[in-house]
Amino acid sequence: MTALGCPGTCLPSTCATGSQPKGNAVESRPSLERIATIMDPAGELDGDERQRRAVQALARFERYIRPMSDGCHLWTGSLAGGYGQFALNGRLFLSRRLAYEIWTGRIKAHDRVFSTCGVRACVNYRHLEARSVAMPTLPSDRFTRQWIQTEAGAWFLGLWTADGYLSREASMSLALKDHDGVHLAAMALGVQEDRVGLHRQLGQARVRVEVKWFLPRLVALGITPGPKTGREQAPFGLEHNCHFWRGVVDGDGWVRPEGRAIGLVTASAVLRDQFVAFLGNAIGCAPTINVRNEGTLYQLMLTGSNAAALASLLYAGSMFALPRKRAAATLLLEGDRNLRVRALEVVARDRRIIVAYASGCSAYEIATREVISADSVYYVLDRAGITRRPREWYAAQRTHCSKGHPFNEGNTRIERNGARRCRTCARVRGRTWTQARREQRREHP
Repeated sequence: MTALGCPGTCLPSTCATGSQPKGNAVESRPSLERIATIMDPAGELDGDERQRRAVQALARFERYIRPMSDGCHLWTGSLAGGYGQFALNGRLFLSRRLAYEIWTGRIKAHDRVFSTCGVRACVNYRHLEARSVAMPTLPSDRFTRQWIQTEAGAWFLGLWTADGYLSREASMSLALKDHDGVHLAAMALGVQEDRVGLHRQLGQARVRVEVKWFLPRLVALGITPGPKTGREQAPFGLEHNCHFWRGVVDGDGWVRPEGRAIGLVTASAVLRDQFVAFLGNAIGCAPTINVRNEGTLYQLMLTGSNAAALASLLYAGSMFALPRKRAAATLLLEGDRNLRVRALEVVARDRRIIVAYASGCSAYEIATREVISADSVYYVLDRAGITRRPREWYAAQRTHCSKGHPFNEGNTRIERNGARRCRTCARVRGRTWTQARREQRREHP
């Protein structure tokens, strides 16, 4: 696999053969100028300092190279997925791309560096070649006025507004970690799912597309390519689109069924105001707004029945939604329905208590019938504004004592507290007590 005349067991900068590499290689000596350009693209350093730092960077780079007998130069530094990584001036580069640029030449836009030996960790420039990769083209109807009004288009733009950005090098990135989200994003864009790469380390789904016609359409929709700036806003015409806001909640929001809460976090004051206006027009409520991180983040949250109303509006009958968010919204709606059913049952029970109390039943009788405490009965009565009946009223309703003796004029005695006592029962208790006392004295004279 090594070049003719070179065993491949020496470092590139010390190789004496000067053999030519594969691909569009033109030289075999390291280019300090290219290293300096990568380190300092703006040219802020003076000539001597750039040269000194370039020499140090090359020495540090070669420190992680281990020549092997088969000609490969294995990278012994940091690895990610088997590929070498090298930090240069605070930025992380693939080691094979740096090796190609240092010893071979510049890499054209949209080109990728491949190893002809099949070893991911190999950085031998003789085993590397740069070639272009076919870029998928989005369908022509994407990112048009008509497309963004569909559910797929509005949802994708909402997800992208919350968790994505478009670089100027045709790389569309979304911070998605689950495969279902990547699948939905590819379906919304109309591209093959294998064209959507999932960066496992960064947790980002990346779609690379041809952007010659793409960027003007984004500008026409009010979308500025580039990283997040804290000035994100809904594209033109989507300020009150529920599919768009479902995408925003899928990206930067949460649905908590256990707390009956739904909300989102954003760094954009414009997006915050647009979401508040959407809630006011859609369900007639305003969210709770909390400011976090010294005023750089806004947390908007709805709870209770308002959260259930928003979850129903966003996720009921939707095709494009992250499955875990839709499942959480379903649980929130089920919990809200259960609470509503329970509330209706409590209202019906309270009505039965009021009717039974008005018909003359005591609180203890009602509590036994409804399987609740007497205090709960009194609580319902107090909330209804019904005054408790006095003890004398209950006494007046009784016609016989517990033993069946009538409460007539000759058999009734009125106590100081107004209670009625049965004279017959009192005489029986007195005789019983007297007899027991006599028997006790006979046994213990």
